[in-house]
Amino acid sequence: VNRAVLVPVALAFLAAVAARGRMETAVHPADARSTIYDGVIVERATSGDADRLVVGLDDGRYVTAALFATTIAVGTRIRVRARFEPPDQARNDGEPSPREFALERGLAGRLARVHVLARLPGDARMPALWLPLARAWAGDRLRERIAEPYATILAGAMWGERGALAPDLRAEFQDTGTVHILVTAGLHLGVVTVLAVWLIGACGGGRIGASLGAIAIVWAYAIFSGAHLPSLRAATMASFFLLARASGRSAFTWNALAAAAIVVVAIRPASLFTLSFALSFSCVGAILLFAKPLARGFERLGLPEFAREALALTVATQAGTWPLTAAAFLVFAPYAILANALVVPIVGVAMLVGFAELAATPIPLLAQMCANVE
Repeated sequence: VNRAVLVPVALAFLAAVAARGRMETAVHPADARSTIYDGVIVERATSGDADRLVVGLDDGRYVTAALFATTIAVGTRIRVRARFEPPDQARNDGEPSPREFALERGLAGRLARVHVLARLPGDARMPALWLPLARAWAGDRLRERIAEPYATILAGAMWGERGALAPDLRAEFQDTGTVHILVTAGLHLGVVTVLAVWLIGACGGGRIGASLGAIAIVWAYAIFSGAHLPSLRAATMASFFLLARASGRSAFTWNALAAAAIVVVAIRPASLFTLSFALSFSCVGAILLFAKPLARGFERLGLPEFAREALALTVATQAGTWPLTAAAFLVFAPYAILANALVVPIVGVAMLVGFAELAATPIPLLAQMCANVE
């Protein structure tokens, strides 16, 4: 790594140490008792007989809530009496913190013992509702043609929706090392990056135009998916790789990765201490370190180019994440190499066909053809 990068990295690390205690959930004095909250529904997933909601409160916080035997559409304003409960902290040293994961998704906590006092139609002209309504529309279009749980799995792969997945199915994704396909992050931003570069290049955009245009598309996709920290980190990394490509430099370098890390830590210093940050950068770092040597080794075994590239990326990724998942979740799955070698290419194809299905909504026959492929 260029020595010039080490100084800002060291400064970013010191800033993170100073800010380590800032990752606390905002708790208001009224939260100590049941009180009245006003907000708008920004996400809804049906699981069993309950609606799992994400509510944007008027005080600026986002919280989850469960409502039984009722259906409230995204965009609806509600007034509820409920009790606010912040996410739990880690019970033991070294365990993953539920509060940390909630903050990664931008969630301050949950509302318990919810009693709906009033509901009003939302104003679709409000800019804050445009993206939630767009995601709700896209989810409804997928569910019109694809049965559950496949529609939710596809929505999870496309923009991170997974609230309606059964707990046992979610646990299977975790146990097989493939849960990352349900979180909009590196894999998904990578697919969008490749697609954007190819499309703009095919339209005559050239190397510079395709790279810069892809940056705009990547960030638009990250924001559409909910602008959660994993997707923003992945968009930052993709942006630096694309900037290097636009400059005629090697896109996948340690300097590009270090620059992305500096920006991410500068914006949110305390994120340096999160498991999600460690998984994101250790994964990409392992690809930079191991992918090419592994590909050369697989070439000597006589494997075809596509197979050796896929295996090299999968093995490198697992090498970067195994120590962290073993320490944090007590999970070590050697078969994750095979699972991801099979699943990751399928997810890329599924995302592309899913985008085509949504784009073909005005042509029902074509949209149904895409759904059949899915």
